[in-house]
Amino acid sequence: LPTEISTLLYYACIAVALVRRHRCITDLADDTLKTGFSWALDQTWVDGATAALFRTGRDALGVQEKVE
Repeated sequence: LPTEISTLLYYACIAVALVRRHRCITDLADDTLKTGFSWALDQTWVDGATAALFRTGRDALGVQEKVE
């Protein structure tokens, strides 16, 4: 896969865990995740539903449990 696609999928998995399970499945800092989610939102080829996931994920940062 192109790097952009695999990066988007990586951040999408993290966003899904945050939004649907209120769990953080990565050790990345919230600031790093916010940057990644914002990067995803800046991609013109991202559809509306996926963009909504990233916006909601960005809003959920800091209110989740860390998975050990």
